[in-house]
Amino acid sequence: MSPAVFNHLITLTKGLDKDIKLAAIQALGEGAHPAPVIIQELLLLSQGLDKDVKIAATLSLGRIFRTRAN
Repeated sequence: MSPAVFNHLITLTKGLDKDIKLAAIQALGEGAHPAPVIIQELLLLSQGLDKDVKIAATLSLGRIFRTRAN
């Protein structure tokens, strides 16, 4: 995943539309790019108040690190 793509996805995670936010979080996990900025954003999102966002961020972190382990 190119930096331009993951930076755009990170920007989308900061928006107000929950569906777009969840899709961007999922896309970050699917891309499995271990860039520190991605990990930092997903860790931050996994600590928020919204349960759905926390779940999506946690699953995305798992995908990234599962892919790295293989």
